[in-house]
Amino acid sequence: MRVVVFEFRVVPIEYFLDEMQEYEVSLIVDNLKYLDRNNWEQTRFQIYATAQMNTKKQLRETDIMKLPWDNGDVDGEKEIETVDVDRLKEKSQKIIDRLNRRNGNK
Repeated sequence: MRVVVFEFRVVPIEYFLDEMQEYEVSLIVDNLKYLDRNNWEQTRFQIYATAQMNTKKQLRETDIMKLPWDNGDVDGEKEIETVDVDRLKEKSQKIIDRLNRRNGNK
């Protein structure tokens, strides 16, 4: 986890040490591949511009380099329906109630 906090600067160290839940860590680790997305896009565009200047053929950026998010099926970029939001709110409330009962808070 040191890599997540220090190298990638994903979350403040105080939050990581004191408040972060286990599920949050797994979400961060699963999405680290998108951390440098802007840098990859910038690099691809520079290569594309150089290649386009040296050919008469019309190129696309994806002809130069394909990236995981090019197919439009990126995690987290889909619409969330109200039914899902309501279902998740109910589920989270049940978890809160269960934790409060376990800790003696009613």
